Amino acid sequence: MNKNFILYAAILIFGLAAPFLFPAFKVQLSILCVLIVLATTWNIQGGEMGYNSFGNILFYGLGMYLCASVQVGMFFPLAEWTESGGEKTFVHTPTHFFSRYGSWIYL
Repeated sequence: MNKNFILYAAILIFGLAAPFLFPAFKVQLSILCVLIVLATTWNIQGGEMGYNSFGNILFYGLGMYLCASVQVGMFFPLAEWTESGGEKTFVHTPTHFFSRYGSWIYL
């Protein structure tokens, strides 16, 4: 048999067995594949074609925002999390209310 064939077969067998041998590797490999697909689509639209329409970018951004909202919503109440800025309690005093409107002066 050819030496290269044995090497390629060993790499293929290891690649097929690795997710079962290393469960954390399975998750990492899945995330890597998703990032590769996202990077490739962004390269095709933004790099190769140079075509960045608002519709494509809008759906790309809304999809990422929706995924992040769902992931946060699984573990925390989403309304509480976004309103309180990550804190676990609602304490809205008049100082907090007026500090929001006065903060634009510093910009």
